[in-house]
Amino acid sequence: MLSRKRIIAATDVHKEPEFTISERTEAFASFVQQRIWLHEQLYFHSSDLSVYNILVPLIIKQGSLSIERIRSILPTLIEQHSVLCTIVRFNPQNNQIEQYIQAATDDIYSFQHSRGISTSELLDRLVHDLWCDILQFDVNSKIPINRSFFSLGGNSLAIMRLFAQYQIKFSLDTKSSSSFNIASLFRQPTIAEHTQILQQWLDHTSSQTHQPTQL
Repeated sequence: MLSRKRIIAATDVHKEPEFTISERTEAFASFVQQRIWLHEQLYFHSSDLSVYNILVPLIIKQGSLSIERIRSILPTLIEQHSVLCTIVRFNPQNNQIEQYIQAATDDIYSFQHSRGISTSELLDRLVHDLWCDILQFDVNSKIPINRSFFSLGGNSLAIMRLFAQYQIKFSLDTKSSSSFNIASLFRQPTIAEHTQILQQWLDHTSSQTHQPTQL
């Protein structure tokens, strides 16, 4: 009598990986985050400027937009996306650069409502305040508009930081215009001349036809 072998059908059951939400709020920074942190320490350490923000201007073609609704929804948006609360910092206890998720409180962001630049006097004042920030002057100090940036203690590194602040403050795309570049700031190093350069660039961009993002 032949023995009967028990045949077992092998089945491959594909199990979906189970993901769990970590409650950790601290971790070592990635290589990209470390590079960003080191770059800011070298060039923007004394400034509160966020140099890696991406500005996207939108034009409303129909209807209106409530500024107060945007202001009220912003905390909820930040709370739902932890990446908006994440900072990179140096931990002196272990000598490591770390990423840290902050609590979504009102003091981790700022909301500014600007109605645009309408006069050359306002543009002069904005440029003046940026100079004070870069040169570490009191914002109430009166810098003569015809005084050279370099005679006030500025150097090539400081004017590079100023150039970066102009780009972010005024949403400047230097690739679309050859008139605004860092060389022009070196050649014309006064507030009056910087204001003139910025005004020419702003007039140039406003006269061009854009394809805005429609809301």
